[in-house]
Amino acid sequence: MNSNIRAYSIVLWVLLSSSFVWSDTIQVHNKITPIEASELMGVESDGMLYARIYYYKEVDEYLISKDAQGRMQPIVAIPSQSSQSIERPDRWRYQLYPYPKNFDRQLVFSFNKEDLKDNLSNIEYQKLGAVNIGNAKGWDFYIVERDFNVEGYNAAEWHIIKPLRETKEKAENMIKQLIKKTFLTSVPNAHEFEQAFVRKGNELNEGERAFLAQRTPIVQETLKKIAGKSIAARVTPTIALVASGGGYRAMLGTVGSLVGAQETELLDAITYMIGLSGSTWALGSLVTRNVTPVQLKETLIALIKNNITDINTEEARLISEALLLKYAYSQNLTIVDIYGALLATRLLGDYQKNRHQVYLSQQIDSIKDAHMPFPLYSAVRRGVGVKSTWWEFTPYEIGSAAFGMYIPSWAYGRKFYAGKSLDFAPEQSLGYNLGTFGSAFAAEFKIIYSELVSSIDEPYKGVIEQITHFIDTKMSQGALTKFSDKRTKYSWATVHNFMAGMPESPLRYEKEIRLVDGGIDFNLPYPLVSNKNKHRKADIIILLDYSGNISDLSALKGCEKYAQDNGLLFPPIDYTDITTRAITVFKDDTNLAVPIIMYMPLVKDQAVWQKQKADPAYAAFVPLLDSFDPVTCEQAGFCKTQNFAYQADQSVRLTGQTEFNFKASASIIKKVIVDWVDSHEKKIDK
Repeated sequence: MNSNIRAYSIVLWVLLSSSFVWSDTIQVHNKITPIEASELMGVESDGMLYARIYYYKEVDEYLISKDAQGRMQPIVAIPSQSSQSIERPDRWRYQLYPYPKNFDRQLVFSFNKEDLKDNLSNIEYQKLGAVNIGNAKGWDFYIVERDFNVEGYNAAEWHIIKPLRETKEKAENMIKQLIKKTFLTSVPNAHEFEQAFVRKGNELNEGERAFLAQRTPIVQETLKKIAGKSIAARVTPTIALVASGGGYRAMLGTVGSLVGAQETELLDAITYMIGLSGSTWALGSLVTRNVTPVQLKETLIALIKNNITDINTEEARLISEALLLKYAYSQNLTIVDIYGALLATRLLGDYQKNRHQVYLSQQIDSIKDAHMPFPLYSAVRRGVGVKSTWWEFTPYEIGSAAFGMYIPSWAYGRKFYAGKSLDFAPEQSLGYNLGTFGSAFAAEFKIIYSELVSSIDEPYKGVIEQITHFIDTKMSQGALTKFSDKRTKYSWATVHNFMAGMPESPLRYEKEIRLVDGGIDFNLPYPLVSNKNKHRKADIIILLDYSGNISDLSALKGCEKYAQDNGLLFPPIDYTDITTRAITVFKDDTNLAVPIIMYMPLVKDQAVWQKQKADPAYAAFVPLLDSFDPVTCEQAGFCKTQNFAYQADQSVRLTGQTEFNFKASASIIKKVIVDWVDSHEKKIDK
């Protein structure tokens, strides 16, 4: 009896299953207007859409489906606001049970007929619109424009799910408008009604060119003092101070080096200062406050005594409001938003209630008279199957020389399409940018988050938890849950892609740009002044390396490899014993076009220390440094990258070490500069 029932069941199952594999005809409705198509393509269009049916065969490849005779599926043209009948071929039936889902049929569509090639890679497929057209999906399919993307719906989705989603979106928009009305009045936005445009080309922007015109005479006057003679503009070197990442260790190390540069009168000889991760926290704090390095040192020492997670209810309220405002503008929220807000709470604590309303573009006021070097901040774009590209952030613009496209800093985070901004969202906060620059921080987010929540009182504890849940489930695809026990290098800063819809951009189909700490590539932001962008090349580069595990020299080796991979001039490097010296100079005496590299790791040069500590000029360093070793401190002391709280005496010792190193190396640096000037003058005279 049971065997008969089983047999009948199998027959019935086969009969029912067969109803889902026959060939039949579907109707595809192109609901996109010519105006919408023109906006999507960035050029005038009649709205003609092209569609083709594909089978998914392998993990990394889509294939055109073939009928029983092995014929390729045709490309079908569907005019705007019209419908077209398309034969739906059989599902591939290599297996009876279970149905091979990955062999089902996908209708892929594009305004460019050339996009629908016979074979599509997974990456190519992801950039096109598509809808599953299996028999169970019905006979009618609708193609529409939504948020500057082409989307496909089956009949059920079109008549039921789409209206429900639109109703939900209307309700969400009402909430977002209420948030904007509540908080925007207190948020400065000098460009509230100004549309932003993408600038194409790697020429320096007008603001940076104006800065250089003012900075060059300052550098020349400084070099005149150093060299004891006048320096012509044509033999004035571009000197760059390039600082690594390494959490608070790198931040404080940078501050100490800047103090040393200032007190040896070398700071005014420097044109660019470039940061990565922790060093950007120092540079950003310096330029934003428009203070001297000594003043910055005093300010930061007072601010970082408490951990970044040690916040009160008022600080939690400010964080909540900052995150809610991003939500109101439909901007991406990731772990970096919380991290950046925590950094702003601590490092910009003297701004009180305005600490999340400090912006990168405001730094223009600090550098307009060029009395300090031009600041450059770095991040990289990385991802699965994505080649690493370096991005630069300046007070004026944000972009990448790899793509040759830039937007004003005040427009970063806005939605863009075809080179124009689509909304008037406020600028991303400096705290968010600092979080982006340092998003490969070494602390475990699980620990940070638990400490954060435990320190907050209601009701903002609940608000933070709800926002975190939203980030995790809606924006980060479970990143907090999935990676809570791993390093947060798995987190990314995610913003709207300002190159979307630009035909000349390789990222024209991408909705978002995902950026991460440049240290994920290598821990020195040399690429920003490497001549990768031929309009910004440093002649003399001072590399300040505060990396952890300094002995492996991975940051310097990364610079060398980057130069080799990109065909850039770079001096030969002898790695012998350079982590025992405060400074090592690398140059190519046979080719004056090769930049000079001065490498300064965070180490204690025992030979220099024993020589200089007896000098009265260095007497103040003796009680700080005589028993201090930064390498040991990084391995087992308070200098660990995971440490986000420094007591005053710890900050003073660490900044003291890098200040001493710079001062003790100043004579070498000055000689290198003078020799560079002399050699180039001789070359010109010849």
